Amino acid sequence: MNGVFITVMTLVFIVESFWEYRLFVQLSAVLPAPGESKPDDDEQSHVQRVLVMDRRWNWLSWILIIGILVVPTDQAMPFTCFLVLLETIMLMRLDRVKRRYVDQ
Repeated sequence: MNGVFITVMTLVFIVESFWEYRLFVQLSAVLPAPGESKPDDDEQSHVQRVLVMDRRWNWLSWILIIGILVVPTDQAMPFTCFLVLLETIMLMRLDRVKRRYVDQ
């Protein structure tokens, strides 16, 4: 039964990861290109901070994924749940920023 649950949670994580990448691309489009002059306003700095946090989360999620592959199946369930929970929180944050700055 644990194997089925872990498989379902892994599928949820994969779907959320695609959705997160979609939001990341949409938020990256809000920022000016590196060569352009950028106005120093709060919106762009907030979007930039969220994108940096998302990049850091991507590295942490890969470490957790490797940890899930290494530990035995009965111990992988808490790691999988934790991974999906954090991915959901990141998705909610990216979506909130997108609704605030992109969907105006």
